[in-house]
Amino acid sequence: MSSLLSPPDWVDSGDGEQPATQPRRVGGGPVDPGYLKRRRVVRIVALVIFWFAAMMMTLIALGGSKIPDGTIVRGVEIGGLDRQSAINMLSASFEQQSVEPLSVTVLDTTTELEPSSLGLAVNVPLTVDSVMTSRVNPLDTIRGFFGGGDQPLVLSVDRPILDSKLDALAAQYTRSTQEPEITYAGTTPQLSEPVVGASIDHEAATNVILGSYLRSGEQIDLPLTQNPPAVSLEQAQEVLRGQAEQATAAEITLRANELQAVVDPTEIGAALTFQVRDGSLVPIVDGAAIHSIVAKDLKSVDTPAVDATWDVSNGTPVLVPAQAGNGVTDDHIAEAITAAIGESGEGRIVDMKLGPLEPKLTTEEAAALNITEKISSFKQDFAYAPYRVQNIGGAAKKINKTLLLPGETFSMNDTVGERTKANGFTTGLVVGEGGRFAEDFGGGVSTAATALWTAAFYGGLESVEHGSHLVWISRYQPGLEATVAWGQLDLQFRNNTSAGVYITSKMTNQSIKFTMWGTKQYDKVKAVSGKKENVTDFTKEKVSGPNCVAQDGVPGFGIAVDRVMSKEGQDDVKERFYTSYIPAAAVTCVG
Repeated sequence: MSSLLSPPDWVDSGDGEQPATQPRRVGGGPVDPGYLKRRRVVRIVALVIFWFAAMMMTLIALGGSKIPDGTIVRGVEIGGLDRQSAINMLSASFEQQSVEPLSVTVLDTTTELEPSSLGLAVNVPLTVDSVMTSRVNPLDTIRGFFGGGDQPLVLSVDRPILDSKLDALAAQYTRSTQEPEITYAGTTPQLSEPVVGASIDHEAATNVILGSYLRSGEQIDLPLTQNPPAVSLEQAQEVLRGQAEQATAAEITLRANELQAVVDPTEIGAALTFQVRDGSLVPIVDGAAIHSIVAKDLKSVDTPAVDATWDVSNGTPVLVPAQAGNGVTDDHIAEAITAAIGESGEGRIVDMKLGPLEPKLTTEEAAALNITEKISSFKQDFAYAPYRVQNIGGAAKKINKTLLLPGETFSMNDTVGERTKANGFTTGLVVGEGGRFAEDFGGGVSTAATALWTAAFYGGLESVEHGSHLVWISRYQPGLEATVAWGQLDLQFRNNTSAGVYITSKMTNQSIKFTMWGTKQYDKVKAVSGKKENVTDFTKEKVSGPNCVAQDGVPGFGIAVDRVMSKEGQDDVKERFYTSYIPAAAVTCVG
């Protein structure tokens, strides 16, 4: 029988090779030393988890669903408050500030913008939720235990609205890049200095606006992207002092076979500019202008080409074939002048090329345009006055024999040019501000515009730009007239047919008629006028002074005119034009 001092059954008491203290498994066999080490590690990990859980339970017990002490949002202390109290405090603090206009400066222009127009607002509930702590979130509990600190204010940003507003500002305040240009006053070159373009840097401007929101009284300068010209001021000045001054320093002699023509410095200056092309400021010569000057000297070797055209004298367009020419071209002359302007002495004598000259419009090209019949015509009568005959007739002459290719747009301002004395116009009555008549260059040209637009109307051509007079003039059909103003209003219509359109004019001392020739796209075009609407009575005025122009009163009204275009076998095409006229006062000149 063993005693209490007997060794355990896993201790070997014999004299084997294992020491008496070596542990053995129950049932025999030694115990792996790593097994004991693993058991110790497990016990340590279990103790760490136990103490961490106990600590977290303590912190959770101390924490809560609240805002940590010391939490500050944009200078407003909300630590320790519950959610609703914090929302109320922040809402009151930023209510006025959040809707105050932002003062934005772009290119030295300052404008006030409402935050709502930028898609900006304060999101108070989300701000409070971002700083709240919760019992069930250990990390929140730890954060709450150590305090809140400064926290950001959460904003609501509608990016489509903000982007759209910045796009609108960029379109309004962008400064275009302007390249330098050299022109001549007589023989003296004059430099138009370059301008550095600037546009809003969209991404940087967005960041600046977001960073400046809620900062009362802060001036916001929107960042700009600089767009420098290809040629700097220094480079342009170098050209001015060099080649531009040399260009008009002496005459240039053009030689063709045994003939020669001299172009004096003033004529050179009138046809020469320096413009930026492919990143360089280079000479641009108007070869046609020089050609017209030297044509008489080169007459025997210079037979110009004749374009194909149409004879409409018998009421039906008859194709007149083109004719080739011989001699020098405008381009040849431009090349010769360009080569000589930087030279001196013998270098300013240039031999020009001679060769066949092809017409701009060949017979084959003209035939393919299918100009075979009259499309439409319209005659507008007017009371005789010398200024009307000069101005209306001048416009009619410049428009006569205009050819519009399929898809091409006619512009009256581009075709007729600015109404100036140099361009052949004189002063006459025009409709001025407020519907009062006044004298200005080009008075009466609107009669040509009206006749031309009405012919285009009945020809079914597409309106691109046209406008009426401010007041109704009784010789015109209401709603079916047009006017033009240089730099303000143009008359434009597009050849929307598959054939060419050839425009001719016929002028008398009391009428102007325009005719469109081509191929009809409709069997019939008619104008259907509605009733006058919103009729407004005119007032009576007495005016003194040397510039007074007496006139009868005309009521204001609005009227719709429908263009109805018909073709057999197809539905009618209708297009409405609405015109509003203001009342014109009856003016009596006194004194």
